[in-house]
Amino acid sequence: MRHRRGGHSLVEMLVAIMLLGTLLGTVTVAVSGMFRADQTMRDALARDGVLERFSAQFRSDVHQAVSAALGEDPAAGELTLEGANERATRYTVEPQKIQRVVKLGETTVHRETYDLVAKGWKIEKDNGAPLVALLLPDGMRVDAVVNLGRGKR
Repeated sequence: MRHRRGGHSLVEMLVAIMLLGTLLGTVTVAVSGMFRADQTMRDALARDGVLERFSAQFRSDVHQAVSAALGEDPAAGELTLEGANERATRYTVEPQKIQRVVKLGETTVHRETYDLVAKGWKIEKDNGAPLVALLLPDGMRVDAVVNLGRGKR
């Protein structure tokens, strides 16, 4: 009489290990994809937050300005907004950021940097008032109209 041993054969063990390896590989790929998607969403939200902060500040600066002018070198990407009481705000487009510097006379009172990529500035006439626009690489624009109703005080 033959007695059967109560265990698993080598073939059964190899099949089980292969199935576990396949399952582990699939789960690893799925979790890695979820982490990449999460990071992409976080980056997009951060970029949107920076763009929102920049847009609010830019529109406020332009609405308070009495004149807007581009720098002498258009390739430099410089915009100067002259305001009342010797206040001047200068925006400079750099390779991976936009810098905002506020001066009162010759004194720098505020400096801020936004992590935004931009193509440059554009000034157009909109019913007599200058329309200042920041051109973004994806075809978007941030527009604001200079308030000509104000005069230099």
